[in-house]
Amino acid sequence: MSCYWLSREKGELTRRVEWSVTGALPELRRNCIYPLPSGGYVALINGHLQALDSSFSVIHDRVLDALERSHSITVPLSGEFFILGQSGDQREIIDSITFETIERFDMPDSVIVNTREDRLLSVRADIWEDRLLSINVIDSGGIYEYRIFEKRIGASQWNDFVSVQGTNAEAKFIYNGAIVVSDPPYRKDFWLMIEDGKKSEPVSKGFIQFKPSRNAPIVANKIQHTSAIRRFFDLFDKYSVEAYDLSTQQVILETKRYTGIVDYAISPDGDGILLMTKKKIEFYTVNPKKDKKK
Repeated sequence: MSCYWLSREKGELTRRVEWSVTGALPELRRNCIYPLPSGGYVALINGHLQALDSSFSVIHDRVLDALERSHSITVPLSGEFFILGQSGDQREIIDSITFETIERFDMPDSVIVNTREDRLLSVRADIWEDRLLSINVIDSGGIYEYRIFEKRIGASQWNDFVSVQGTNAEAKFIYNGAIVVSDPPYRKDFWLMIEDGKKSEPVSKGFIQFKPSRNAPIVANKIQHTSAIRRFFDLFDKYSVEAYDLSTQQVILETKRYTGIVDYAISPDGDGILLMTKKKIEFYTVNPKKDKKK
């Protein structure tokens, strides 16, 4: 597994760090590394949870349960705590500086599955400072319902404050601690914000898969493009990535369209988009007045 540093001006490789990873393909895919807002990185590598400094030296190392194969990490846009997820609904809040466990908790499930027809399919989480977000996906007789809960670290009670129906709804904290809830195609197709416990009016353009910038009201949004011709010839859909300004509700940049987008990212200040396809990496400068690719 490798991490690469590329020059934003020229796209040239400036630095590379490599790790030797082992295991079968499903286990290899679970190796990951994320930057922390408090500095350094947190990683899952070869069944170890590790805290790394800016030069990728290991500061803390914790061996995870070998029988537990589905660990995941959720890092915040702001704050020193991150979430270590396990299979099922168990989560740990870990201090990235001391690497101590602050809290263990189960995601809220018993309070929302009330009938035999209701079935909890999956649970996702997000974190911002000392606030936790839980997105519970429920099959209510063939209709997907997304129930969104929030609580403070240390509190025992989850607050159930919004519910949407859709195909792949998302909820995430953004740069100022507000929450963006998206109900993407193909049902209601909208997004809204929740700030200080109050919901905004829905905006009738859904986010398919969005990633917020750390310090600005800009999100990167993956868009699907399906034409009648491509459907007729059974061709793969094309995708692009938009930079979307939450304050103006306007698209300020759209990348090229590709059938094979591997991943994408947005810079902390919202000024840059990185797009990775199967063949290359592209950098885009987000500029409302002059959209151009670097």
